[in-house]
Amino acid sequence: MSDSYFMVHSNPAEGKDEEFNDWYNTVHLAEMAALPSVTSCQRYRMTTAQSNPDMFIPAQKYVAIYKIIAGEEAEFLEQMQNALPSCDPRIALIARTSVMTFMMEAISEEVS
Repeated sequence: MSDSYFMVHSNPAEGKDEEFNDWYNTVHLAEMAALPSVTSCQRYRMTTAQSNPDMFIPAQKYVAIYKIIAGEEAEFLEQMQNALPSCDPRIALIARTSVMTFMMEAISEEVS
């Protein structure tokens, strides 16, 4: 069985890009990577290659992808909810509230 992925799309509050990215990259990724069901995590930023007006462009410019042990999706969500109270309170000041999350399960083997 292949791993699952949890994707979080987010934006910083207006003018808070630097603070948001510092918190996410130095604090929050480490907190999430410490959860027992997470095998790895990484953040991404939308590229300018997607600036074509004919293409769908998501409202959020950042995405964090968490690799979850297959079959532990429910455990991961519980672990994450239990960990959230300990998250840095700065997040409320530096992140927009419009965050989209997706849990995806692999349905094929990875092809190289």
